[in-house]
Formats: sequence, structure tokens, C-alpha cells
Amino acid sequence: QNLSAFSGTLRTDGVGRFVVNLAPDSRVWFFAVKDGFVQPCGASVDARSDQRIDVEMVTASSLDSPSPPLPQSAADPTTTGTIFETTAAGRMPVVGADIYVQNAYTELASTRSDRRGAFYLCRLPNHVGLLVRKEGYGDGATGPFDGSRAQVLEIELKRR
Repeated sequence: QNLSAFSGTLRTDGVGRFVVNLAPDSRVWFFAVKDGFVQPCGASVDARSDQRIDVEMVTASSLDSPSPPLPQSAADPTTTGTIFETTAAGRMPVVGADIYVQNAYTELASTRSDRRGAFYLCRLPNHVGLLVRKEGYGDGATGPFDGSRAQVLEIELKRR
């Protein structure tokens, strides 16, 4: 899997470890990417000396259940909400929409809407936005908002 740090890419070893030299006294956010997985919680570290950071990923398929489990590293503050479309029959959930958390520099976390159109994100920084994508729909977006405070977001997608 690839990890973005300083807008660069790192590769993990066979057990998922990586090493990077960081600028001292800086906060660094890590975003992991692997087909079939999402990273619903932000992962960051204050660079000082040798430190360990765990970047938890969950299978995207685990979100396709009536009651998807929260990540093991779930923690406050959380950003939750619903992805929906408005139809002649009323408001309907958009299932399986990809949701990306971004700041001005890079992606910080990702998830997918579940069977109810609901999503869960945690440990996000201030001043982030969400980009929502689903085939057959125009992209949806919201932000910037303060991800360091708990909130509930409602994002509408429109069919193309």
C-alpha cells in the first residue's frame, strides 16, 4: 500500500511498516491507499524523534452491512452524516458513495457510504472539506469545515 507524507509516496514492507525522516517540530498527516480498503480516521503525529504511528484501514466491503462496525481506532471528534439524492419518491440514500477528506494539500482520510447512505469519519483536523463521488452522479462537496469538532453533515448528490 502507498502512504502520502509531505505529498510524497512511501511503500510499506511485508508487515505494513515504513520509515520516514520527518522535519522536527511539525505535525504530519498520513493517508493510506489500498484497493478495497478505506481509512475513516485521520492519522497524524507530531514529529520530534523516533515515533510510531498506526494508520488503520478497514475493508470497504465491511461498510455493506446493516450495521457497519466502527474502526478499532474510532475516537472523538467524529464527523458523521448521510449521502442522499432527492427523487420524486422523496429523499433516498446513496449507497456506496466514495468520500474523501481533503485539506489544501492532500487527502487525509476516506470512507464509503453504507446501506443507509450514512458515513463515519474521525480524528480530522480543522479546515477540511469532503469530496463525494459515485458513478452515475455528479460530484458532491462540502467545506471547508472544522473537523476537530463533532458534527453531522448532509450531502446531496444529483444524477447525471
